[in-house]
Amino acid sequence: MFEEAERSALLPLPVERFPFGLPPWSPSLHESRRTVHRDEHVEVAKAYYSAPPEYLGRELWARWDGHTVRLFNRRMEPIAFHVQQEPGRFSTQNEHIASEKISGVERGIAWPLRRAALLGPHSQRWAEAMLHDRGVEGARVLDGLLSLANRHENQQIEAACELAQSHGAYRLRVIQSGFTVFYRSIFDVVRDFLHDEALAGQDKVLARYLKPDLLIIDDMGMKVKATKAGARRPKRSGEYLLEIIMRRYEVRSTRMTSNRPLEDWGKRVGDAEGDQGGSPKAATAILDRFLHQASIITITGKSYRLRNPGHQGTTGNGNKGKANKNKKPCQDEQK
Repeated sequence: MFEEAERSALLPLPVERFPFGLPPWSPSLHESRRTVHRDEHVEVAKAYYSAPPEYLGRELWARWDGHTVRLFNRRMEPIAFHVQQEPGRFSTQNEHIASEKISGVERGIAWPLRRAALLGPHSQRWAEAMLHDRGVEGARVLDGLLSLANRHENQQIEAACELAQSHGAYRLRVIQSGFTVFYRSIFDVVRDFLHDEALAGQDKVLARYLKPDLLIIDDMGMKVKATKAGARRPKRSGEYLLEIIMRRYEVRSTRMTSNRPLEDWGKRVGDAEGDQGGSPKAATAILDRFLHQASIITITGKSYRLRNPGHQGTTGNGNKGKANKNKKPCQDEQK
């Protein structure tokens, strides 16, 4: 009976190991609600699949089984079919981004691009180059870049974007994986604490100096003078700087550059009592911790600004003079 009548009626086995036509209770079939993002894609198993543009911002049903992904509207009518991609990949169908719809996508990107410009010029250029390189996929990357501003200083994001663009790297993980660096000259440090001393907000400015992985303080040992009427140095400038060094000691890396010898630092850093004569007490405590396990690099020779022979021996106002041949020591702590 089987050989005569039933065998000829049997269908061949499916090519796929787990075809889509499994019942909904099968563990190989997954189903979930998804919302269409502004880039007209939905996320399924860490990959992204395009949907018709009229569903932008609306909720859909997604079904996937390891081989295919199907999208349905709320009436369970099929609206899109995709081959399932590896995590991080995009599947975009041309009919989902028709020519008459591209301008709408571009208008949607304009607002986050304006926000990226507020972070700084390097962030803006990186965002524009990233969108040019990755197209509509870059909308999510741009959102990720803007979210970094909630956790990092703009200067840190700017430095990361500048470095990433110099290498042609347009992945968000490249921006996220770097260490944070905070650069200030000694004049900026004094100005920060002078401002917050007037507002009684020293804790806020201290947090900015304690958070980054690397703190760079330039022009250490330079004498800070008043630049306008009423300007003054913070009474506890030495104590503020000492607290920064103490709290970063063996926890974060700190680098200082100076063209003054170490023995002169005590004359230019006020002590905890604000002695205008420049008591070396604070500087001694600072150097005690700073120089422990530090590397000191002494740079000799002419300034890099005088590398051009045509500019050697010429001052900024055009008068000829002698080039400064003094050595410039650079104190560098690395942990």
